[in-house]
Amino acid sequence: LHTAYRRQRQMCIRDSMITACNTASDSWKEQIDSVYTQILEYGDDKTVETVKEEQSHWVNEQSTALQDIRDSVSENDPLAAITVAESIMVYYRTRAIDLCAVLYDINGTLAFG
Repeated sequence: LHTAYRRQRQMCIRDSMITACNTASDSWKEQIDSVYTQILEYGDDKTVETVKEEQSHWVNEQSTALQDIRDSVSENDPLAAITVAESIMVYYRTRAIDLCAVLYDINGTLAFG
């Protein structure tokens, strides 16, 4: 009974961590969309063109990058699902931060949401 309880508790913790990472990923994706739109609105022509090209490349490579993340963990790793969820969150966070830096250069404000 104790072993079953521990296993169930570990599964709940794992599921909660995965949910938290997925929620954060969704928030970062929204941040990417919001900041990208602001860059297009407020940036000069050169900045807009550069960011459009970078974003297009990022979007085109996204499915490969996400698959690489999924492929990078061992199926035997008991933390694989958490590792994948966290790595995907970091992937989106990194892009959002990059775009926020561009927007900051444009208007001197930090964008959140």
